[in-house]
Amino acid sequence: MGLCAERACPAREAWTALGRAVDDAAERSAVGQRDSSGLYGLLAPAQADAALLHYRLGLTLTDVAQVTGVTPSEAAVRVLTAERVLGSQWLRALTERS
Repeated sequence: MGLCAERACPAREAWTALGRAVDDAAERSAVGQRDSSGLYGLLAPAQADAALLHYRLGLTLTDVAQVTGVTPSEAAVRVLTAERVLGSQWLRALTERS
């Protein structure tokens, strides 16, 4: 599968760098860091990322794992944890297309 749990992982490194870049850009804008009253205020960043990738962007758990550089089982744990914390109202909002 090309996943890398223990060794260097380009996908995980790229995802982490992207997250840092988004946070840095948000700090320089009037918006501030990721909205703490929203998804990132309710979940750990890794769980919020997994929920967004899976529910908002429609990625499979295998795809979420590849993008974030974790195993498919870890991606599943992150999504399931997000489901338990968020509940159905948040999940419906995440899946709605603008």
